[in-house]
Amino acid sequence: MHHVAITGAAAGIGAQVALDLAAAGRHVWCLDRDAAGLAATVDRLRTAGGTGDPITLDVTDEAAVAVAFRTIGERADGRLAGLVNGAGVIVVGRFESFAVADWERVLSVNVVGTWLTIKHALPLLRAAAPGRVVNVASIGAKLPTAWTAPYNASKAAVVSLTRSAALSLAPDVLVNCVCPGPVATDMYGHIDARLDELGAPPEARYAARSRANPLGRAGTVAEVSAAISYLLSDGAGFITGEDLNVSGGMVMF
Repeated sequence: MHHVAITGAAAGIGAQVALDLAAAGRHVWCLDRDAAGLAATVDRLRTAGGTGDPITLDVTDEAAVAVAFRTIGERADGRLAGLVNGAGVIVVGRFESFAVADWERVLSVNVVGTWLTIKHALPLLRAAAPGRVVNVASIGAKLPTAWTAPYNASKAAVVSLTRSAALSLAPDVLVNCVCPGPVATDMYGHIDARLDELGAPPEARYAARSRANPLGRAGTVAEVSAAISYLLSDGAGFITGEDLNVSGGMVMF
């Protein structure tokens, strides 16, 4: 059985990817800081007939990341077919209002955390010959909004990190990323609430942004998961270093 690891698996896109990969016969290692959310995800995938295990993990803690992937390696015969980096955080505010701590937190989780998981999963991914990595970026990397500067910058860095990793790790590991547009998750409710507090214009809200793409709607976590599953599949064996937009045409570059 092929093993895959997913960070940010407690909710949203990460949870959907875990469910879909388990349904496809993968053993899924679900990693997140949210122990209760992880337990719920693993319970759902097991109830559906899949197999998986939770590991409570802060991706910014290198010692903990090293232990997590050592544990996975011991249980997975030293091979990891895929790694999905879905852990991420966002802060919302006016450009000049962010504190240094806001930038440090977002960059630490979204960028450094992504690098750390790849670093410590690398021996297992190389043993899979080739292993596959999919990083979850955002269209905010290419089409930023006025209210999430640290997040936008971090996701642009994830796109660049993906390219550097793809070049550095080829041919042993294929590394790609997806750039979702507005997708129906709990995160967007929190963002809209914060935008209301700040008095942002209506076009900044989730519903307005969802209508702004050529398909005129928000995406679903299942649609993003399908793109990630493809990049992990044998059919994507000649693809590396790419950033795939899943945005309803909102971004086409």
